[in-house]
Amino acid sequence: PVDRSALQAMRRGMPALLAALGILGASSAPAEPAGEPQWLELVPESPVTSTVAGLFEPLVGLGDTVSAGQDVARVHFIDELDRPPRSFAARASGVVAILRRPTLVTAGSHLLYIAPPIDISTIK
Repeated sequence: PVDRSALQAMRRGMPALLAALGILGASSAPAEPAGEPQWLELVPESPVTSTVAGLFEPLVGLGDTVSAGQDVARVHFIDELDRPPRSFAARASGVVAILRRPTLVTAGSHLLYIAPPIDISTIK
């Protein structure tokens, strides 16, 4: 499957790359201002771990902001097709920093990681 955020990044970045190589005129590649970096921290509550085997369905995307308690993933049972999927909620509020790509999971597989932002102004 194609990752929608990767496709969107490609659509934004490809015109800029082609302009930098002289293939497209500079006016063809709109400049996007770079944002400030966001600092994140993986904490013990970051991983969302499956307790069952099946097919992983992410309900959020890489870089999305989520709240603790929000459903962020489902695992569909492949041995019992009529059984409803198991939902998994975020244990921490923050940004989806890591998202599993293989969809086949077993009990104990980490589905995604949620990283709370760090306020770097307090670090000295």
